[in-house]
Amino acid sequence: MPSSATVYNVLYSCPGDVVFLKDIIQDVINKFNETIGNENGIFLMLKHWQDSSYPRTGKSGQETINSEVINDCDMAIAIFWTQFGHPTEKYGSGTEEEIMKMLKSKKQVFLYFYDKPINPSELLKDATKQKEYAKILNLKKEFEEKKYGLHGGIFSSEDAFRETLLVHLQKYFIDELKSEKKNSKKNS
Repeated sequence: MPSSATVYNVLYSCPGDVVFLKDIIQDVINKFNETIGNENGIFLMLKHWQDSSYPRTGKSGQETINSEVINDCDMAIAIFWTQFGHPTEKYGSGTEEEIMKMLKSKKQVFLYFYDKPINPSELLKDATKQKEYAKILNLKKEFEEKKYGLHGGIFSSEDAFRETLLVHLQKYFIDELKSEKKNSKKNS
């Protein structure tokens, strides 16, 4: 028998060094959809510019991504590791712009910082990488100081991220469902 569900478009926003985590996020979303999502009529659909946009002329790359992907997303999962990303016309990187657009629209942002060890000589020999990492630390500080909310924390392994993200999604939607029930009782 057919059933209906509320679909949430979930943006994966990240610089190039953590694109590989998209598969883990998709696995977590699949688990969520099969459990809490299925039980409550919620379906999460992962969106990433590489999969969800198409080549277009007449706008900058980020403007195209914003109009084709970002503007239709209901929430974002954003991750930084060693790269901040490429600057846009308005922000230090596309990832930063996507996070700020979501926050300004009062949409949920799950922000994480990957702390997997890397070869220190890789960072030390490249001043650009040091500057990139400084930008990440500045964004983290700004997120905390401007009281955008709690970031999702720092994780050092894919397994830790997988577990943490699933718990965070579950808690978020359980709270949303509780809030909806309270509002519907008030309106009855």
